[in-house]
Amino acid sequence: MKGAILKSLISFLILSTLVNATQNQDVHIIEKSSGNNALLLADFLVNIDLSSRVTVHSGKSVVTRDDIRNKYKNEQIGQCYDAIWNFTMHMREGHYKKMALYSFSDIGDVGDYDGCTSLSEYAEYNYMNVNLTKLPIDVRSGLCFPKECKQWMMDKAADPLSETAFQIIQAIGWVTSLEFIKKYQVGAEISFIQPNTWRETQVNQRSIGAIVVLSFMASLAFFVVSLSILLHLCKSDQDRGNGKLKIIKEKELLLSKEDDFGGLLLSNDDHQSVSEFPTLPNSNWNTNNADPFNLGFSPRKLTSPKNQLLTDYTSITPRSDFVSSEASTDVFLHKKQPEVRLIVREKYKGSFFSNIVACFSLQRNIFSLHKPINKFEDDEDLAFIDGMRVLTMFWVILALTAVYCLICNLSDPIVIFSYFSGYPFAMLSACFITPELFIFYIFFLGFIYMARFYDMNGGIGFTDYIRFYIHRFLKLAPMYYLVFFFTWFVYPLIFTSPGWFVSERFSTNCETEWPFVLTFLNNLIPFFTQALNGCYYWPYVVPNDMLLHIFFPLLVILYKKRRKLFYLTTVVILIGGFIIDFIITLKNKLRVGILTFEDYYLFACFYNKPYTKLPILSCGMGMGAFYLRLIKYRKAPVLEKKNEYCFIHFMHTSWLFTIFLYAYSFCIINFINFIQVSSNKNGYSWRMDENGFFFAFSRFGYISGIMAIIVNILTGRGKYIKVMLSYYCWRPLSRLTFTAYLIFPLVIGAAIFDTRKSLYATYSRAAISMMSSIILTYVFALFGFLLFEKPMENLKNYLKYLIFGVESLRFIPKSERLETISDKISKEDFNKKGV
Repeated sequence: MKGAILKSLISFLILSTLVNATQNQDVHIIEKSSGNNALLLADFLVNIDLSSRVTVHSGKSVVTRDDIRNKYKNEQIGQCYDAIWNFTMHMREGHYKKMALYSFSDIGDVGDYDGCTSLSEYAEYNYMNVNLTKLPIDVRSGLCFPKECKQWMMDKAADPLSETAFQIIQAIGWVTSLEFIKKYQVGAEISFIQPNTWRETQVNQRSIGAIVVLSFMASLAFFVVSLSILLHLCKSDQDRGNGKLKIIKEKELLLSKEDDFGGLLLSNDDHQSVSEFPTLPNSNWNTNNADPFNLGFSPRKLTSPKNQLLTDYTSITPRSDFVSSEASTDVFLHKKQPEVRLIVREKYKGSFFSNIVACFSLQRNIFSLHKPINKFEDDEDLAFIDGMRVLTMFWVILALTAVYCLICNLSDPIVIFSYFSGYPFAMLSACFITPELFIFYIFFLGFIYMARFYDMNGGIGFTDYIRFYIHRFLKLAPMYYLVFFFTWFVYPLIFTSPGWFVSERFSTNCETEWPFVLTFLNNLIPFFTQALNGCYYWPYVVPNDMLLHIFFPLLVILYKKRRKLFYLTTVVILIGGFIIDFIITLKNKLRVGILTFEDYYLFACFYNKPYTKLPILSCGMGMGAFYLRLIKYRKAPVLEKKNEYCFIHFMHTSWLFTIFLYAYSFCIINFINFIQVSSNKNGYSWRMDENGFFFAFSRFGYISGIMAIIVNILTGRGKYIKVMLSYYCWRPLSRLTFTAYLIFPLVIGAAIFDTRKSLYATYSRAAISMMSSIILTYVFALFGFLLFEKPMENLKNYLKYLIFGVESLRFIPKSERLETISDKISKEDFNKKGV
């Protein structure tokens, strides 16, 4: 009964709007029905006047009766009017009875799409979408409506219906004295979507782009697979073993020829096949750059390999491509202690074509998943970052899966208000903070490797600055662009389910905003991006990374040249970030509660902007500087450790300080999570200064808790945590983090939008959906990594080799290690160069 009343009411309202739009166009329509007086009365009561009303918050221009009459004077809108009237009057008879049966029967019920489709001779399936103004909550109902009513007709009916809903809600606000309804102009935006019409539109608009993107992806996949098979078949069994035997012989040659101080060329005939690597577990034959949050640099081209010095350090003069003359005096000293040899590594041997083909080798790319994060001997302790990155990605997927329930088809939408106000969601509420941990990892590791690049090259010049930024661009751009074009052109066409139109939220306005996506400015232009609805809105970490890295080398130079000024600058950036975040919160009246009207602007004004990341930038640089100083502490004599590195020495020796750091981490992270519960229950229970302090300090508090755990791990006080996070299983998953971060919303969307029925939200179903999203995300990320990300990375490395030449390695016979040259230079060189 309730469903029939709702359907009759909706039909009546749509009918009244159509009459209003056509009363001056077709006189016979108004005169033919006996219910005309009631319809005109309804028109008068709701005061529908298209000459003065516009759709609430749509930004559309005013549409007048004359516009409609002139544009649609040749359309058969009268047929739609007749069909709606018959449907309303004969809802319990003939095929109209089935149409009513296949329509919604309750709030959030999308009806029976298949049943309505079976009546294609009479009916067309419609989604009626109702959204409260400025809230990310959509309530959808399925309406099996007469097929005579086309999409444009339903659009014209939706605008006055939205205005009617606005007036009704405002009237309720006056009657009940609910001030926030009047203050925030609360209304309901009503729209209609005909899935079949929507899909036809998508095919017409995106088909060419989809063909291009799919052709490129298919060609690349075929190229990678076919070349990998060809490389495998062309290798004989004897050839596959040559690489291993060759390295063993060269190691023996190094150990035996103590009087030979010429540079030894190590080549790789087999293009770094898998069989070569087990002989050197920690070798860096191919410096790993697959990880999007890990910087990698190669030393400058070292000409004249025969003049390379076989010392335990490399001295390179500032702005020079040659080994310094001072170091050459160490030849005879080192002749007596041939423990370390300098090796000039020729990574690519063979023709240009063969090296290009090797870049697409699946065997090689699969093996790169197992490469350790540490590029230097000192960085073995950083292996735990692999586990931290993977757990961070897990947490992001879990939290955003819950958030995306806001825009899916829910049969119990009222549960949203309790779903997001309880403690279970509070455990995941850091979903707006957790992605920014990636920014922290970027600047933590980036600071370390850029500081070492500074040491190896004697400084960072303008050409180095350009090289660095190009390196960063080539690392992030290929996969970032591919996912963007796939989302824009292909994703809306994947499925044909009636609710799939929601997928267009991922590419809204891309027709006009794509230049800003390609230039990494989409977090600034356009300034406003609605949460959960925009053009490639979710990977805002990547454009922020590119923009902030413009200034990053300057801060590293400051650290090397003016250490005290660097620390002061870091503190200023931290405090300045707090002030900026606090001012932004007060100016835009942002609230912590997830279901408040002001948070309509939260994502655009706060979360995706680079200048709100200054506290995170400061934390990352500070942590990187601490780690570099920790490395020096480990190599210092005992007496120097106590005097020059007294605070770091205190960290290593004080169990009380260790307990304090663990307690701080546990308390601050849980406090930030659970303090939001009261605001989620009542978004207006906090004062504005309380909201401002939360947004200013919450991300710093959360990240400082993570930093406390990292400090304990690095100082040897987190042995079990370090072992757990450094376990081998994290390594391949960590290499997939970048691709997983780019595609996880698409995977979640495919799971919850590709439905023909409404979803019933429960905690158990949400948990299953979250686990499924994690598994599927990493499965698709693996394919993306092997077929595109890693081949593009290999091509970038080969391009770098062609430009800058060979790389240098140190060989340590005692540990049987090959490693890239680090910043181990003598104290004299430190003093001479002012490093």
